[in-house]
Amino acid sequence: MKNIGLTLVLVFNLTAATFAQYQPDPQSANTKPMGNLYGAIGNFNEDIGFGTLVFGSLEFPVFDPNLTLGPELGMGWGFSNQTSNQFKLSAGVRAAYYADWLIPRMPKQYDVFVSSVLGGCYDISSFKSESRFWGFMTIGTGGRYHFQKNMSLFGELEFTGYGSRLHFGLSIKLE
Repeated sequence: MKNIGLTLVLVFNLTAATFAQYQPDPQSANTKPMGNLYGAIGNFNEDIGFGTLVFGSLEFPVFDPNLTLGPELGMGWGFSNQTSNQFKLSAGVRAAYYADWLIPRMPKQYDVFVSSVLGGCYDISSFKSESRFWGFMTIGTGGRYHFQKNMSLFGELEFTGYGSRLHFGLSIKLE
C-alpha cells in the first residue's frame, strides 16, 4: 500500500511540474478566414444506412481568436435500409473552437478543434416518392495539418442523433 501511495505522489509531482512550466495562452490562436471543401461518408438520417456527401464551408473568426462561425452547404446521395436512394441538400451554420492552446508544445502545423453545425436538410426519396425538410444539429471533433502556408488537410469525426460520419478534405486560408 505504501508503494502505491509513493507512486501516486511521484506521478502527481511529475505531472504538476510538467504543466507548471506550460502556460496556456488562449489569445495565441492564429485563426484566419478559411474555406473548406470536404467529402463525408457515414449516416445521413434515420432512414439512411450509408451515404456520401460533399460539403463546402467558410470560417470567420468571431468574438474570440479561437472561435469561428460560417455557413456550410452540402449535397449527397445515400442508400436507405429500405433499398431506396435519397438525394440530399443541406445548409447550416458551422461553429468551431480551436483548442491548440490547451495542448503543451503543440506543433504549429497542426490544429485541433471541436465543432457543431445547426441547420436543415431537404431529402428526396426514390422509395417513398416523397420529399421532406428536417432540422439537425451535429457535434464533431477534428484537426488540420498545414502542409503549405495557406493550405491544409482537413479531417473530422462528426456525431449526430442518428449516427456518425467521417469528413476529409482540404482547407484554404482566405488571406
